[in-house]
Amino acid sequence: MKKRLFALGLYSVFWLFFFIIARLFFISLQYKVAFQNTFGELFATFWHGSKLDISTTGYYLLVPVLFIIPGVFTNGNWYKYFIRWYTFFMIIFSIIIVVADANLYTYWGFRMDYTPLFYLKTPAEAMASVSTIRIIINFMTIILMSSFFIILFKKLIDKRFDNFERIRSRIAGVLFFIFLLGALIIPIRGGLGVAPINSGAVYFSQKMFLNHAAINSIWNVGTSAFARNPLKNPYEFGYLTEETALVDSLILKRGIPDSVLNIKRPNVMGRRRIDKKRH
Repeated sequence: MKKRLFALGLYSVFWLFFFIIARLFFISLQYKVAFQNTFGELFATFWHGSKLDISTTGYYLLVPVLFIIPGVFTNGNWYKYFIRWYTFFMIIFSIIIVVADANLYTYWGFRMDYTPLFYLKTPAEAMASVSTIRIIINFMTIILMSSFFIILFKKLIDKRFDNFERIRSRIAGVLFFIFLLGALIIPIRGGLGVAPINSGAVYFSQKMFLNHAAINSIWNVGTSAFARNPLKNPYEFGYLTEETALVDSLILKRGIPDSVLNIKRPNVMGRRRIDKKRH
């Protein structure tokens, strides 16, 4: 039991360290704006942003804690290999978001959410305005950062999931990890309050860049994707086909309108000048 808890604890620290480096990468890429602030202000983004970092770590722990429950009844290193490949996938997935977010912020001025995923429907148009050099640099950045964290995980964390001892009371072990799984709702929601944590919870400064730097981009993308806010216009009602047919019926020309004049294009301005001369 202790070995499992120690491994999960180190695993949590690994992801918290990952998010610290991700924020450092964002600040470094936005150095022109970032260096207009003091060191203390930049450090505060890490402190206040830790709320969303802890929340995201809680989300990342859901799958490992869930799958450790059946591991109480089985032997072997299947859980170790499962955690390894799950972590590799999450590292690459997270790095793609981190790199994309840091680059898009230069043009957009706000942290990345679910909106860019719309452009995946038309990748050619989305990449048309991006230079080949920029694509290569971002691709290499993703490879280097992913390789760094994968190696770091294999060196420090992977071996901690090796050869778990047999739990004497399996029922007690299952109940404990079920309780631990449920307890993850606390860091995920940011506490025991009624309202869950939101991006505004990390805002601490009148300088918007500092507030944006405190946001966890992965948390921001994940929550907006879950809420699916950009997918539907909240001010859109009814059915588009019926609305289109109604508008078309209003502008449709039917028949020939009656004319009350003897000529098609009367000289209105000329008539007005004659009336003025008479007066």
